Amino acid sequence: TPQVTATSTLEPTVAPGGIAGVVWEDLNGDELIDEGEAPLPDVGVILKSGEGVPLSQRSTDFQGYYAFTGLAPALYQVHGVCPPGYEPTTSTEVWVWTGSGVILPVNFGVRRIGGHSTVVLPMVLK
Repeated sequence: TPQVTATSTLEPTVAPGGIAGVVWEDLNGDELIDEGEAPLPDVGVILKSGEGVPLSQRSTDFQGYYAFTGLAPALYQVHGVCPPGYEPTTSTEVWVWTGSGVILPVNFGVRRIGGHSTVVLPMVLK
């Protein structure tokens, strides 16, 4: 007679994902990171649940970079906080579905109000 043996059921493994990006000074307002457009440090980026509940906040590092890692696959909102004296050139609220093991890029561009940026030129002494 055949015998029935119990076996375990394998559960699918879901790797955490993430959202990362750069906040930069979009001098020409074209929503693209162009040569000569500098990253902005110390700019706030807020991660919210799909329902809009704040989950975490980061400040960009000296290279304008931020990251939210270890996220379960789900719908999130990423909110870029416009620094004082700047206006956004990209959307400041982005909806993102994270996937298993994937880091999705979300970048935020800003420019000085009035479209002018401060350029520091080297001083030449004679």
